[in-house]
Amino acid sequence: SVITNISMDHQYFLGNTLPAIAGEKAGIIKPGAPLVTHARQKRVLDLFRRRCRELNTPLYVGGIDFKTRALATGRFSYHGIKHTLTGLSVNLKGRHQYRNAAVALAVVELLRDQGFSVPEQAIREGLAQVRWPGRLERLPQDPRVILDGAHNPDAAQALAQALKRDRPPGRRFLVMGIMADKDEEAILAALLPLAQTVIFTRPAYFRAAKTEDLARRAKPYNLEILQEPVVARAVQRARSLAGPQDQVVVTGSLYTVGEALAYFEKSDYALPKT
Repeated sequence: SVITNISMDHQYFLGNTLPAIAGEKAGIIKPGAPLVTHARQKRVLDLFRRRCRELNTPLYVGGIDFKTRALATGRFSYHGIKHTLTGLSVNLKGRHQYRNAAVALAVVELLRDQGFSVPEQAIREGLAQVRWPGRLERLPQDPRVILDGAHNPDAAQALAQALKRDRPPGRRFLVMGIMADKDEEAILAALLPLAQTVIFTRPAYFRAAKTEDLARRAKPYNLEILQEPVVARAVQRARSLAGPQDQVVVTGSLYTVGEALAYFEKSDYALPKT
């Protein structure tokens, strides 16, 4: 069983506190089957430890039982449950992807202990070639375009850290569409200080927040606030405003990024009629 981490997300289904959410996710733990997690909150880990004791199953925690270390070369090393690998590279942007890679590598270790054949070369090639559309995905566009489906505070913070390390020479434009049942305030607080202009949009999904509501929440921040309810139009507007030294970041929801990808993938994309 694998639980990468625990954050305030999907509260309608999982509960309104971290222990409640962790308790729901702990339902995947099975007797005798190891649990691998990179959750680090004490209350969450205490709950996992109790559940694993009840089911007589081992627990392996990222940062304690296995970890990664970034190397000056841009690669990273993995110090695992029993094994160490050095000189690894992962084809995903953001230091947080090292943690995700560590979880995957810990699972591979446990599978190999169970007799599964996973050659080291396959591990290295798998990490180096992995692709995750819509997660810090850079498109070969001018101006530069980044797509990231950050849809909760933790994901927004991870995106913010990546953007701080990738400052454009010019301005940064955000195209944001967020679901109304998410922590909008926390997502905006993580990302708006890093941009000069935000264009709020609304993907075609019933839970999407209204652009005027997002614009109202953004007023305390020192940036230009625009609204364009159709995602394709919002992306097109950002690209038309941005210069060759600028950067366009589409984020806030996987639904928003999905519609943006459709816009970019169809060269003959027809904008919806108003």
